[in-house]
Amino acid sequence: MKRLKPIIAISLLSLSILSCNNGNSNMPTKLSEKSFLGKWKWIETSGGKSYQEFFPPPAIYVVFKNNNICAFYRNDTIVSERNFLLTREKLYTADTQNIISFIDIRSDSAADYRNLPGMGQKYYGIGNDTLLIGDLGYDMFIYFYTKEN
Repeated sequence: MKRLKPIIAISLLSLSILSCNNGNSNMPTKLSEKSFLGKWKWIETSGGKSYQEFFPPPAIYVVFKNNNICAFYRNDTIVSERNFLLTREKLYTADTQNIISFIDIRSDSAADYRNLPGMGQKYYGIGNDTLLIGDLGYDMFIYFYTKEN
C-alpha cells in the first residue's frame, strides 16, 4: 500500500496535466467548485525534502462549501476556515494546471499545520472519491483525501 500511494498521486497529477489545454492565454480561468463540495477525510500527507509520511489521527477532515469556503475539522471542531478559489493557470510549466488557492484564513485555532495544506496556490487532482492537493514549491508535500458520503 505504501508504494501504491505515490503511484496514485502521480497518476492523478498526470491526468490533471494531460487534461489541460495548451491555449495561448496566461490568464487564470475560474472553475466550478461543484466536484469539490462535500466532506473529504484526510488519509495521508507525504513529501518533503527528505520524504516524510504523516498519517492522520482520527477524525480529521475538510468540508468544501458552495460559497467558496472550506473548513478543516479535528474531532468535529473547526480548526481552520479559509476562502478558496479554483482556477486553471500556467504556473512553472508551459501547460495549464488545475490550481486551488487558499486566499485568506477566516479563522484558525492552534492547528497542526502538518495536517493542513498551507496558504497560497496548490495544484490539485480530483477523481470520483479521491482528492489530492500538492505544494508547488520544492517541498512538494501532497495531501490525500477520500470523499465521505
